[in-house]
Amino acid sequence: MAIPSSSARRDPARSRKSGRPRNPATDGAILDACIDQLDQVGYRALSLAEVARSAGVGKPTLYRRWSSKPELVIATLLHRYGDQPVPDTGSLRGDLIEAQRHATQLLSDPSTVHVLVALLADLSLEPDLDQLWRRLFLAPRRASFEAALQRARERGEWRSDLSTTWAADWLTGPLLSHVLFSRGRLGRRDIEQSVDRFIAAFSHI
Repeated sequence: MAIPSSSARRDPARSRKSGRPRNPATDGAILDACIDQLDQVGYRALSLAEVARSAGVGKPTLYRRWSSKPELVIATLLHRYGDQPVPDTGSLRGDLIEAQRHATQLLSDPSTVHVLVALLADLSLEPDLDQLWRRLFLAPRRASFEAALQRARERGEWRSDLSTTWAADWLTGPLLSHVLFSRGRLGRRDIEQSVDRFIAAFSHI
């Protein structure tokens, strides 16, 4: 999912009329180059000029797409991790294991954790970009998780009296605590045990 440019957010109709259509291959090259740069130098030292050079494009090409470092990094995280982490596996247990596996992959990568910490610090100073982050990165993840619980309700696997928002926080809270404070990696067995305990405590199973 690409983040619209600043000009597109101000006037989408005018943005569509001006210039040539965006080339998805160019977008991908820029985002892949940003991933490489984040892994090499981190968020604070990230240079948009260096990202453009690595992608083989001019700086104006990059800035027409993303006008600031936080915008580009949000788009890069979406490019790297997607925005719908809970597939429909056909069972609540399968869905939650995939959700936890996805979250663990994201949070167990030290470079990604460092990027998130620095990015969130910048977003706290820019309300418009903070709202963009919440809308494009966080909201789809929450919606994906809640959709999995709704499917489970329809199959009779999940209690109808429990808030899906509360359930999302309960399931991800221990994972965040373990990864961020213990700095430990969670394996498949850890994820399965966490999900099984969650289901045993709060579902009809």
